[in-house]
Amino acid sequence: ETTLEGKKPVIQGLGVGLATGVTMIHLEDLSLDPVGKASCLMEVKSAVQMTSVTQKNLDLTGYLKLYYDNVAESSVSEFLFDGIYAQKMANSGGDFIDFRQANNHGTMTIQNSTFFDGARSFLRLDKGSFIRISVTNNTFASFAVAEDGNNKGTLYVRAAITDGFIYTNNLFLNETGSKA
Repeated sequence: ETTLEGKKPVIQGLGVGLATGVTMIHLEDLSLDPVGKASCLMEVKSAVQMTSVTQKNLDLTGYLKLYYDNVAESSVSEFLFDGIYAQKMANSGGDFIDFRQANNHGTMTIQNSTFFDGARSFLRLDKGSFIRISVTNNTFASFAVAEDGNNKGTLYVRAAITDGFIYTNNLFLNETGSKA
């Protein structure tokens, strides 16, 4: 829990591998730094059927990816990324929120967050489907601007979205380069 002085508990080296049998995960009110031990905060390791993935009020430094799913037959009903402060993320070789397989998911909400200095692409959805995606009230500064030949831009969405993609009240600062 955050102290009255605004300090969060610090965990170094955390990388969560999601595997069959995990039904939900909730990380809240933490300061996280992989210190070279983890490239991804959360990575699907084997097919999961989850009700929710929640990341709330997190301070992140140095991760390559926030969430990575490249495993077939996974499904998550609800993703919530709220109050994330991500800085100094790896600038190449990592798409920040990254889905590569033809999986069917529910809703994804990314809100009230600041993303600063890093990532190759912000949101990459290669295949599959989502019911709804909402990206609101966020600040992006020097994010998703890597010029490494693989940058797909801030939003690279090829997945089907059946009930709407909401993208409002976001602020972009220092977004440079051909894919910004």
